[in-house]
Amino acid sequence: MGKARGRISVEIAKRLLMDLGYVVIKVSEPVTIRDREISEVDLIVADANGNKYAVEVKAGRLDVSGVRQAKVNADLLGLQ
Repeated sequence: MGKARGRISVEIAKRLLMDLGYVVIKVSEPVTIRDREISEVDLIVADANGNKYAVEVKAGRLDVSGVRQAKVNADLLGLQ
């Protein structure tokens, strides 16, 4: 995915989540292990109850590795 397409997709997801009542806490949160950045989460949002979620935005087809990436990143950040 190109950088411009990625930024646009994240912005669309951000607006949609805000319309659904989520609060956007962070955009492009790095995931680090032992002070090394290994990945990035597109959005961190919170619901009305304060539960925080890692959101991975995909503009194209989603495959198993994309789902795995989202799960591992959320786990590493201690998010749902």
